[in-house]
Amino acid sequence: MTLMARLRRLAESPTMPWLAAALAIVLSWPSLRSGFATEDFMFRVATQKPFDLAHVNLFDAQDVRGGVRAAQTVGSLPWIAPPDFHISFWRPLTSLTHHFDYRLFRDSPWVAHVHSLLWYVIAIFAVGAMLRRWVTPRWAASLATLWWAIDDAHGHAVGWISNRHVILGTAFAAGSLWLMARAEASRRRRDVILSAAAFGVALLCSESALGAWGFLLAQLLLWQETRAGLRALLPHAVITAAWLATFIGLGHGARGSGLYIDPRVEPLAYLLALPERVGVLLLGTLGMPSAETWHGASTAAVALLALGGFAALALVATCSGGGRRAVVLGVGLVLSLLPAAATFPSDRLSFLPGIGALGLAAWVVYQASRHPSALGRIVAGFSLVIHTVIAPLTFPSKSLTMAALHRDVIRASDSAYAATPAEARGLVVLDSPNFYFCKLLREVRWARGLPAAPIACLSGSTDVRFERVDPNALRVTAAHGFLTHPFNRLYRDARHPLRAGQKLFTGALGVEIERVDAQGEPIQVVFRFLVPLEDPRFAWVAFDHGVYRRVEPPAVGHSMTSVTAR
Repeated sequence: MTLMARLRRLAESPTMPWLAAALAIVLSWPSLRSGFATEDFMFRVATQKPFDLAHVNLFDAQDVRGGVRAAQTVGSLPWIAPPDFHISFWRPLTSLTHHFDYRLFRDSPWVAHVHSLLWYVIAIFAVGAMLRRWVTPRWAASLATLWWAIDDAHGHAVGWISNRHVILGTAFAAGSLWLMARAEASRRRRDVILSAAAFGVALLCSESALGAWGFLLAQLLLWQETRAGLRALLPHAVITAAWLATFIGLGHGARGSGLYIDPRVEPLAYLLALPERVGVLLLGTLGMPSAETWHGASTAAVALLALGGFAALALVATCSGGGRRAVVLGVGLVLSLLPAAATFPSDRLSFLPGIGALGLAAWVVYQASRHPSALGRIVAGFSLVIHTVIAPLTFPSKSLTMAALHRDVIRASDSAYAATPAEARGLVVLDSPNFYFCKLLREVRWARGLPAAPIACLSGSTDVRFERVDPNALRVTAAHGFLTHPFNRLYRDARHPLRAGQKLFTGALGVEIERVDAQGEPIQVVFRFLVPLEDPRFAWVAFDHGVYRRVEPPAVGHSMTSVTAR
């Protein structure tokens, strides 16, 4: 028996899903000892209160429950956030899993990591069952399952406890899709009802499960009678409508953010961002580079990435040999990315779309083994290298992404507060890698039970110049604007342009916009305090090589510069 025959035999055996799960566990192992990271600490604090069903959900913007102004006063939101800023999600079932972790095993982060990994294993089996329904022969379905299990794009979510909602949503959504595929073959009403129920559970875990609608709609191509398929989708539609009505009724959604775009609130902005975000996600899901490349790319580079994504889809679809089930996978892949495009491109969004992408890639390998063509062999070889070699090699490091960020935040936070005298009632941060990083300085310290004075972060930009205007005021000029970094756009969207002369008050200080660019993004701002800048109630720090150092504000008429990238 040849080596290829042995591999195919292994792939066709019932043990293949177990092998895929085992490899995923091995690749995820480093993250089990990575501890808590960023929002994990906030969730842990929230669960220490007496249990109350009314406050089960941990994703409902708890840091801004007192309003935007209050959040700006302590530093949970930067001064650029508009008055109606709001980002809130409804994930009650996922929240219950976090309550379990933090209430019973408060000081054992490895338990929470194992918990996430167990759900990932369940998701692998659910995805494998679905792929076996849609991809033939069996060894190709097993190959797609293996690729999905060891996909490095999943490492971030598997290694970050607070991102468990994506794993849970995928596990139940994939189970729902498998049941619908079985219903298409059996025509049994019970399978349809079970599928709708599983989909409802998925939505209660994560709104990312909405991506399953892409495959539900694409699967209509497989039904002998389209009307029968539409009738089968009716329970799913009813459940989705009920979920959406509750989601809206409870006040969840996004407003004022340039990264989170709520299609209900900003349909035009969502439609304008759709081609770019879908294209970038397609490229990351089908191969490389990672969708995170979007963050540091120029406008021209982003356009090339998006075009590359659509070109990659066309190439894989061409080499898949066509066929109704291949078309279902391709259509489902594209449609499943539409809900994901409501937020910024990230590999964490590729769980459900990856089913279609990797199913298509496995079909390309199958077609190349049957009807070899030069183009088919090249695409098949590329897929094998990317998904069988490169992906598992990078999975462990990606599972530690948030742990690495957390180490940087802790280092910066501890240095900032170490430079803060005990009598200081506020910490003024001159500059930061970005506003999100800056807000974490106080939050992770407070969540660790350490003294954490309120923070006023003046800039989340590089190449910043600070000029003392008068005893109480400091003019800050950002060479490339205050919103240049993608994560700064998290806190303000294009619907809230600023204008020269506009004045804001955050509760901690007054802000006067002096210069803006053509898009209404601030370039030069004057920050006015109620007391002279030398007042001992404030401590001033600046970012330097990963840590914060105590500085004194410049004298009146003098200036200083800071480059956060150094």
